[in-house]
Amino acid sequence: MFIPAELLPRLQFVREGQFVEKMGAPTLKLIGEAQIAASPPGAMPSGPKEISTRIIQVPTQISSVDIIKGFLTQEKVTDPKQWLLAICSEPSPYFPVHFYRRQARMSSGETIRFFEAAGARSQSRKPLIKRLRDGTKFKPSTTKGTGDASLVRGEMLKKLEAGTITAADITEHLDRVLEAILHLKAGSIQLKPMSDLLLQILPTYGSMGTSQAGRFRTAIAYLDETWFGKDTDVS
Repeated sequence: MFIPAELLPRLQFVREGQFVEKMGAPTLKLIGEAQIAASPPGAMPSGPKEISTRIIQVPTQISSVDIIKGFLTQEKVTDPKQWLLAICSEPSPYFPVHFYRRQARMSSGETIRFFEAAGARSQSRKPLIKRLRDGTKFKPSTTKGTGDASLVRGEMLKKLEAGTITAADITEHLDRVLEAILHLKAGSIQLKPMSDLLLQILPTYGSMGTSQAGRFRTAIAYLDETWFGKDTDVS
């Protein structure tokens, strides 16, 4: 293809497989070779000599950390259906599927059909479809018991509700903090403070044990369903 030289300052090039961009930035996805020309093909050359350039494509993969971080930072992504496919390819169904389906302007039903038609063979595909069809039945651990875990969980819930949770609380009682999030009432959860709290935890996700990582993803999925689970404003 040929690109007029005067348009170059107004474009940003995106590698194949790269999906995130700043909102409103004009973007051109290139595959193969681009001819940067001073005049349209077939016209008499009147400007600088035509330049041929090879676009080197470096495929990128949307990781679980990318999915979670995009949700917590409320990132506007290019081609949100690719992010949905990445979620469908994860081994766990507890990812912020509603945030990305709404960016794709897809209802829950449309997203179900999209997943049913997808080629992904992950173990999360059927549970994801069930979540979208029936809603997620979150089962938070009790805060009313007399055991140590229950007492700490109740204490962390009170701090979350009051906005007084500290870095020391997160370090010392991370599991109980993540469990307490599931007790927060929908109307009382402020998006920005809660996102900032979980962004503090995100760098440790890669080193979490299986159970703790599951608690973290479940908290993310709960907030996603609370904030974005309705099909309003989707067309």
